[in-house]
Amino acid sequence: MTGIKAAIKCLLMDCLVFKKGNSEIFRYPISNQTIGIGRGTHNHVILSDDEISRSHLTLSYQDEAILVSNHSSKGSQKNSVIFDKTSFQKGDVLQVGSWLILLDDVKSNQEVTRGASEEKTQIINYEPSKGTLNVTTLDVTVCTAEGKPKNFSFRHFPIKIGTGPHNSLILNDPYISQNHCVIDSRSGQFWIVDAGSKNGTWVHGKNIKEGLLCSSDEIVLGRTNIQIRWAQAAEKIKPHKDLIFEGMIGSSKVMREIFSLIEQVAPSDVPIFISGETGTGKELTARAIYQRSHRVGKPFMSINCGAISPNLIESELFGHEKGAFTGAVNSRRGVFEAAHEGTLFLDEIGELPLELQPKLLRVLEDGKIRRVGANHETAVDVRIITATHRNLFHEVKKERFREDLFYRLYVIPIILPSLKDRQEDLPYLVEAILATHAPSGRKISLTAEALEKLKNHQWPGNIRELKNVLLRSIYTSQDAEITPRRLCFFPTLDSFVEEAKEDETRPHTLEAGERHIILSTLNQCGGNKKKTADTLGIAKSTLFKKLKEYDIL
Repeated sequence: MTGIKAAIKCLLMDCLVFKKGNSEIFRYPISNQTIGIGRGTHNHVILSDDEISRSHLTLSYQDEAILVSNHSSKGSQKNSVIFDKTSFQKGDVLQVGSWLILLDDVKSNQEVTRGASEEKTQIINYEPSKGTLNVTTLDVTVCTAEGKPKNFSFRHFPIKIGTGPHNSLILNDPYISQNHCVIDSRSGQFWIVDAGSKNGTWVHGKNIKEGLLCSSDEIVLGRTNIQIRWAQAAEKIKPHKDLIFEGMIGSSKVMREIFSLIEQVAPSDVPIFISGETGTGKELTARAIYQRSHRVGKPFMSINCGAISPNLIESELFGHEKGAFTGAVNSRRGVFEAAHEGTLFLDEIGELPLELQPKLLRVLEDGKIRRVGANHETAVDVRIITATHRNLFHEVKKERFREDLFYRLYVIPIILPSLKDRQEDLPYLVEAILATHAPSGRKISLTAEALEKLKNHQWPGNIRELKNVLLRSIYTSQDAEITPRRLCFFPTLDSFVEEAKEDETRPHTLEAGERHIILSTLNQCGGNKKKTADTLGIAKSTLFKKLKEYDIL
């Protein structure tokens, strides 16, 4: 079928009809793009029911047919049969929770409403290619019996409402409690919670304790009516004015834009995905986000998913009960429970075993964890920050990382530049490292020639490598000035390969190269093993292990 015929077919046929029972709720016209359906705000169609997963279904075109894929652990049915993947055509009925989805024609004279798609309440979404931040604001109109309507706009949550002076929205109504209710954002959606008021919180004529809000809802508190709606605006990210930001250092435009981005997204609970080469400062970035968030002061937990044995990672994440496996002599909390009400940083998320990824997705969708060996679930409230040095787009394509989990995490991407791409930051980074790590009483500086030598280096290890180079220079001499001759770059595997090509008599194994580096550094440090370990950037116990392994002791 040609592109023109396909376009005509879309205009004539493709319309999703969403029903509950026998009542049609809304219609959603579709084209030949992939359509996401679920409770999460990243979807094209948002069904705000607890029985719907955040990423429940996707509809896509393949060879002129519509294919439906289920991503929910809660299941989906077509014509009363559970499926993982299936075709979808007129006459079929999909069921997700209590929702029924049918396919119908869109006629030129038929009015089609987007319904739930207009209820998208994503608080923040960042588009790195455009450098814009899409921010959702909650606009509130307060109507009282005595006065004119007043308009307010809110971006940061929670919004506390009542007569007390500490509230975000202060109302003068004798029938409203001092602490009446709270509007909060949860995973990009707005919820209202009654705070134990005397006269109740009313939404659409119902007295509620807690409920999901939709745009254009009307809230009644005492004799006051509150109308809500939300709007999105695209904001261009501008470079931050500061060169030092929560321990991060940078004068370059790219780093100061990252500082501004962190400052804007940190107050929300939206998931943040940090990518960058090894040594670019991903954990430091995660801590900066935490420091600028409303969760500062609560736990900050960090776990490297690639540094833990695959058979222990589930226990590290979710905890375990006593006797759950051999060696589990006591019950133990995992990092999700330890980070409750705080922030959890999952470093090297790309290393997470494929078989464990559905369990992580389930936690992110439901906010509940199950310890290994437990028969009950525990609710957790955690802000998730993830990081990787891998290209997860490629990993998803190779089916080594789940697509639904990727898009659940990849909401606000922060891409850290390599050190060679931010050369203007080198002088500031060098100054900070020397000031922080110089022995007490010593003031160490760098000559212009030495700085130029640093600028000409490629820095495959990025800031971590720069720190190690400077530490070696500090501890291998008592001079107050670092000259080019004192800069000792850590050899790379590529350099060993080149040397091996030039000298066939030299052993060209990684072990031989490592032994050579240890011996050379040990000699430079006058046999001082502690100084050698510090210079190499390794623990003293690791150095002793290597000395024994290479028969140097």
